Amino acid sequence: MWVVYDHPRDFPDDIVVREHWVAASDTADTELGVATQARIFHDLTTARQWLAEQGLTNIGRYENDDPVISEVWV
Repeated sequence: MWVVYDHPRDFPDDIVVREHWVAASDTADTELGVATQARIFHDLTTARQWLAEQGLTNIGRYENDDPVISEVWV
């Protein structure tokens, strides 16, 4: 999944799109939701266009997500 961050602390002037691999695990020593790569954009429209071009679908966000999370794409 790709998570869209609206001006996160590490890139306060940008939109950051980070790819996360999420896997179920039965062991506590396995990291879940590890970010593997990121793309930087200057606006949300361009980020959305890039994500759509990758064949991804916007599934929105959960109410309890960190406020800096704008949306998630799968």
